[in-house]
Amino acid sequence: MLDVEYVRVRTLDIRSMQIAWQVADTYEEVLDYQFRILRSEGPAGPWDELSDWFTDKFQFRDSAVEPFHLHRTMNYIIRVKHIKSGMTKDFGPYTADDQPDLIALEVRRHWDVKLRELMGRRSWFFPVRTFGTTCRNCYDNTQQVVTSSRCPSCYSTGFVRGFHHPIEIYAQFMPTPKNLNLGPEVRQESPNLVYMSAFPEAKPKDLIVSPDNRRWRVVSVKRTERLGCPLHQELTVAECARGDIEFDVPVNFQALMSAPLAEERNFRYRTTIG
Repeated sequence: MLDVEYVRVRTLDIRSMQIAWQVADTYEEVLDYQFRILRSEGPAGPWDELSDWFTDKFQFRDSAVEPFHLHRTMNYIIRVKHIKSGMTKDFGPYTADDQPDLIALEVRRHWDVKLRELMGRRSWFFPVRTFGTTCRNCYDNTQQVVTSSRCPSCYSTGFVRGFHHPIEIYAQFMPTPKNLNLGPEVRQESPNLVYMSAFPEAKPKDLIVSPDNRRWRVVSVKRTERLGCPLHQELTVAECARGDIEFDVPVNFQALMSAPLAEERNFRYRTTIG
């Protein structure tokens, strides 16, 4: 099976992206393989097939990108198929972020280890949809605004199904302050901080769900970067109250909790984790 390497995703203009790649040196005949490009806004899918199968081409121009959105990140998968056997293998997902150097990779690894094994909590991240099929119940195509805050079809995102498939993450939730409001009974959202790794890339209106079914809506995102490459993310989130539309988003906790966990580390010996 061919191995894909040196993948580069570049922005050509506001309506197109270019994906270029190479294949590792091999004794196999390259013409025995075909390629296909898949795209999604969420790193876990669902994936749309952008092309038919093609042979002996190592770049693809995605000219069907939706109009520019400030916080949208496109993810691409390169699917390789052996023509005779029909076997396929996926490579990716890839985004347009700068490629990390060795220092950035090591910082990312330290953050991943600390969040997974020391201070992070297992949770699930739901990327909000920013394009696709618009909701017929609450989306005004003329003004391009959502007209309802309790829409069961899009969960008030403006796009059918509201969110992409969940992604398992480990995040550190800072304690939520408890304040006494002496004034009139007006609901106030208490902002909270959440630290997570560089993947998946968060944006405002994304949803985070914890195992005890507490839900947070992302308000703002601040990234730490090295040479344009993200290292980790600091999120300002607002916890959703019971009865908010976010609690109507279906979450199959049994299936999510049954996913295999990573093997635990042995802390009897000294490590270099800071």
